[in-house]
This record gives sequence, structure tokens and C-alpha cells, in this order.
Amino acid sequence: MSILAAGQEHLAQHFARGVPPIALWERIPLREGIEGPPQLAEAAGWLRCRVSHELETGDHTFFVASVEAADPGPAGTRPLVLHDQAYAPL
Repeated sequence: MSILAAGQEHLAQHFARGVPPIALWERIPLREGIEGPPQLAEAAGWLRCRVSHELETGDHTFFVASVEAADPGPAGTRPLVLHDQAYAPL
């Protein structure tokens, strides 16, 4: 899982679209040399998690997971948050 950084609002919007998952990754910069699921380049950080539960919630799925490892992003990178329907750096 990638924690989006300030300035990556376009990626937040990209992955919020209802497009088949395989099409979501075309032309997306990824972190290199990492095994497992894709990780977005230049993110504020990355988490490796193990899913323990999946809960159907209407037309979405809510995943419950435990964090197994965490990696920080580049020094000074501020995470991106969505608050009151607007993106802002934390």
C-alpha cells in the first residue's frame, strides 16, 4: 500500500475511477526493485499488510489488515489527506 504524498492528487483521482484494475496501472510511475504488489513512486511511505477480513459494504469492500512492515518515503515528503472533499498536505 502506498501513502500518497502532497502533489499526488492526480493519482488519488486516477485510482478513484471505476476502471478495471489492470487498466489502472498503465503509465503510472512505480517504485523499482520491490517484490509483491505495485508501490507508487515518490509516495510519502509504503505499508506491507496482511488482510484479515473483507467486509461487503454496499458497492464497496472494506478491508481490515495488519501492518507487517512500513517504509518511509523521501525525507521531507508530506502525506496527502482528503478532508471536507478537498486534498491537502498534512
